[in-house]
Amino acid sequence: MLAHARVAVPWALVLVCSVMIVVMLALLGRWPGQTWALGGVAVGALAGAVAWCLDEPLAEIVGAAARHLRWRLASQGLGVAVLAMVWVAAVMVLGGDLFGRRSDLVLQGLAAMVAVGGMTAWLRSRGSGHPGRVLAPYVVLISAGLAITRPLARQLPLFPLPYEGPWAASRVLWVLLAGIGVGALLLAVTDARWRRRPVSPR
Repeated sequence: MLAHARVAVPWALVLVCSVMIVVMLALLGRWPGQTWALGGVAVGALAGAVAWCLDEPLAEIVGAAARHLRWRLASQGLGVAVLAMVWVAAVMVLGGDLFGRRSDLVLQGLAAMVAVGGMTAWLRSRGSGHPGRVLAPYVVLISAGLAITRPLARQLPLFPLPYEGPWAASRVLWVLLAGIGVGALLLAVTDARWRRRPVSPR
């Protein structure tokens, strides 16, 4: 598993994303009022990195190998685990008080990781070798756009403002997204197509 993780996980991307998260959360913790949107931008960067981590760089080779998809996802999950630890540590250590919304930012990041990771895994179970490379740019751009412009702030409160935002509804929305991600992940790792043995030609 570790040998596969060394090849399959884009460790350079994990390092770059970790540094970006640390820098953005340090700025957010220092000047939360002026840089509040950086929280949403960081969430998008985190989720995009997770999608890229769960791509299969050797899809044409390992797709026909005996290893089950869940084994490969588990080994690639080491990169996701590093990103999760960096996220929680950066929010708790560098984020400051964040107007009392520090736990909400932790939830946003972890829920985004689960949602995007589950969707990437499900797409891989459908036969796509590199869904993360397609998802990641959209996730980053959409998250940044929602955090900065906040359209439909009441109807879609993914990144509310610290004082006047509907935070209870935001938590429910993020938990629902995480639940969808868990469901997609379960569908991916229990898909009968990955358990089916090849039929020998007669």
